[in-house]
Amino acid sequence: MFEDRPKFMAKYLKAETLEELEQLASGEEVLENMVVTMKQLSEDEKIRMQCEAREDYERCLITEYNAGKQDGIEMERQNTEKERQRADRLEAEVKRLQGMLES
Repeated sequence: MFEDRPKFMAKYLKAETLEELEQLASGEEVLENMVVTMKQLSEDEKIRMQCEAREDYERCLITEYNAGKQDGIEMERQNTEKERQRADRLEAEVKRLQGMLES
């Protein structure tokens, strides 16, 4: 298609944006179709990247939530153990005092 027009093709290869391509392609149906296809592919890529970013964000939230949940569970376990030890000490003190009363 472009064998006889190398300069014509060169200007299309130098275009840096889709807008530039649109301007250069005006009037050339094949090139206009190419620009439309490139825009669609570009939009598809943007949508794919947005979806991936959302999935990454959700994975991070879940990871952070699970880490916080595990930290909370561990803190509760430690608090429960401290309370159990405290209760054991109080029970021992009550028994000691009861023993003193009985003597």
